[in-house]
Amino acid sequence: MIGQLFDEMAEKFREYKSYCANYSKAGKTVLSLEQTSKAFSKLWKEFREVHTNGQNLNFYLIKPVQRLCKYPLLLQAIQSQTPKDHPDYGYINNAVKKFSDVVGEINDITRAEEDMQKLAEIQASFADFFWTNQLNLTNESRRRFVLEGNFNKKVGYDKILESYHYYLFNDIFVFGQLSKSQNEQKFLPTGAIKLQDIIGWRHYLKYPQLDLKLINNKRFALKFESSNDRLTHINALEQLD
Repeated sequence: MIGQLFDEMAEKFREYKSYCANYSKAGKTVLSLEQTSKAFSKLWKEFREVHTNGQNLNFYLIKPVQRLCKYPLLLQAIQSQTPKDHPDYGYINNAVKKFSDVVGEINDITRAEEDMQKLAEIQASFADFFWTNQLNLTNESRRRFVLEGNFNKKVGYDKILESYHYYLFNDIFVFGQLSKSQNEQKFLPTGAIKLQDIIGWRHYLKYPQLDLKLINNKRFALKFESSNDRLTHINALEQLD
């Protein structure tokens, strides 16, 4: 019976966790090799023309991930067409729950791996040796990337408006300036604020500005390019509360 077979095999599909967690990294590796390795490009081009109907390697790498995610839906469709008094109904019901749990676990692992990769990419873009050593984004297992964007801030005695780029994580707000270095974009951090030090904020209806209230009566004003940008940042902060 179909339900019994899936029920018995469900636990074995947890072995896909490692594959699914590394799929994104593998896909980026393939793209990099296609762009930088003439030997790889030549080999894959010859293989693709004969064996894959012109499809690239990433087309096949994602197939196990897609197929696994379809199993709960497939089983639910079978369950909806199976009478409750059928001998296989109980097995199908168990299989639906087991495969849903497996897919949920794999999604959690995949998100965690993608978050770690994002943190590593941002860390690698740091252009300043001091910040690279003082702020290691990957040393906190619970840290995750939330969003990034741009804001303006008045600095110096003359209050000159300067443009900054920022990264918001679930525990820290890092800001600085972007620069080009040997055709590679680098990030030069100039400051960081722990979210636990933000005790409130206020904004204005007429201006796309957000004032952060910090501990010790300090304030940090961010001027965004639009009210929508400010609202996106406010929503992100509220979700992290």
